[in-house]
Amino acid sequence: MRLPAAELLGSGHTKPMISKILFILLNFKKLKIRKGLTTTQLYSELNFVNATREKRLHFVQMVIKNPDLMPHLLDILFWVDDKLSCRAAWILEFVCKENLELLLPYLDNFTEQIHKVHLDSAVRPIAKISEFLIKSYYSKEANPIKTILQQKHQEKIIEICFDYMIND
Repeated sequence: MRLPAAELLGSGHTKPMISKILFILLNFKKLKIRKGLTTTQLYSELNFVNATREKRLHFVQMVIKNPDLMPHLLDILFWVDDKLSCRAAWILEFVCKENLELLLPYLDNFTEQIHKVHLDSAVRPIAKISEFLIKSYYSKEANPIKTILQQKHQEKIIEICFDYMIND
């Protein structure tokens, strides 16, 4: 027997049960969607990122667990006139700090487009990611960055970092 929604919501003892069911269903849907987020869905999710370390780390873990989100994150990062691109930059910085190797498949795209980034709150994370790349390249320990980071990448990174210093 189906009860009208008004009757279900009207009884005092069913409200908590319905709230719990809705909560479970909504969170299940969010978890299910996160596995294969599109750029648009990730963009919507970035609305919930703020400057708190807790929120950033939540999204960092989401990207680290789902590396297929990296191209979407980079797409949003390079929508440079959109304020959410800064949030994508924050997340990417933390992702690279945790696991720089996740950026390597997208290194060509990253170095070709970093010159477009101009919003101050996105410039700093880009500079930090550049620092991570160069430090890894010149570290004494063997790592994949030493073989993947080519001269053309290094030149783009050096060029943009000097531009950031000059234009600051």
